[in-house]
Amino acid sequence: MIDTITRYLAMHAALMDRPDRPASMVIPQRWLLTHGEGFTTRLETPELDPYYTEQGQCYANAARLLMHFQVSDEDYAYTEGYAIRHRLGIPIEHAWLTHMRTKEVLDPTWSWDEGPQGFSYFGVPYTYEFLVAELARREVYGLHSDGVMYNTALFTRDPKEFRAWDKETT
Repeated sequence: MIDTITRYLAMHAALMDRPDRPASMVIPQRWLLTHGEGFTTRLETPELDPYYTEQGQCYANAARLLMHFQVSDEDYAYTEGYAIRHRLGIPIEHAWLTHMRTKEVLDPTWSWDEGPQGFSYFGVPYTYEFLVAELARREVYGLHSDGVMYNTALFTRDPKEFRAWDKETT
């Protein structure tokens, strides 16, 4: 199902890549395809306080869970991109935590009802320091978008400033 997400992103990037588009305009979906990676193994979500599991609040849930040390920031990276529930088949913007060594997903928002193989994820893993700095600067959960506009300043930065691990080593 990772290929469903990447095809979806490529289709949206192609739609935005018009001849009249300024050369300096970054296409977020193409940026994500370049800097993101796929994750298919999901950890069972432990019993968490409802503050970290509110449906429809994935950006806040993942950030809060990491920042409030319910999990170790040395073990997990805040990851943002797109995810898909296999039974639905539609990629949606989403945020979750990814284990730094095993690359397994810890998703506090989506329930475990479909088991570990019922989901696929594609996104960019961010360092704890970058997440905290961006949340303080922007005062809104979510790094790629504020729900209305894309964070174009992020899309022009060097990934070495924010990636939790080097993509080439995964």
